[in-house]
Amino acid sequence: DGPAAPPGDDAMGPFLSVLPTYDELAPIHPTLWPPEQVARFLQGSVAASLASSYRAMMFSEHAAFCALSSSFRTNISQEAYLAARVNVLSRSFGVGPAHKSIRPRIPKEEMADYKSIGVDLDAGVRALSPILDMWDHHANAPTHWNYERTKKAFVVKVKKGERIPKGHDVMVSYGLYSDSHLLVKFGFVNGDGSGWTEASVASY
Repeated sequence: DGPAAPPGDDAMGPFLSVLPTYDELAPIHPTLWPPEQVARFLQGSVAASLASSYRAMMFSEHAAFCALSSSFRTNISQEAYLAARVNVLSRSFGVGPAHKSIRPRIPKEEMADYKSIGVDLDAGVRALSPILDMWDHHANAPTHWNYERTKKAFVVKVKKGERIPKGHDVMVSYGLYSDSHLLVKFGFVNGDGSGWTEASVASY
């Protein structure tokens, strides 16, 4: 609950400064739409339910942090938090369990706090990755990517038998997502039928 660190002390500052702002994200990202806009454009769809759930989650997170920290409450507006949360939601990548090299830097008390709220670093962590997060998604991308611990980097390779035509974007696959999840989590759909089909089924 201490003072905010000066911007110059943040190694991620240059990267964070180019991420979309709340004003840029709000018109295009369903998670940031007001309920009436979600109802207007997505009523009755899986995407509407997802957008409402993500929105409620983010609002409750901000409220909880504000209740715990006066510094957070003073320095982080709701809009700033929502923009940061959407950027992490749409741009972070899984790197597997936290590497043993960072364990000595995490106090045991902090590790216990994580586990007390259901955060298990042994189950896997996510990371913001400049450059990789700027590549576009397609379900049938001609590439595959993974995190290589020995290189401490994400590596993208062209699949055997595939090629990327000259002048075309390097596309990667974000994973097995339906169009509803693509829209709500990332703010787009490919629009070519390549997304997975999803249905909401109720049983009585």
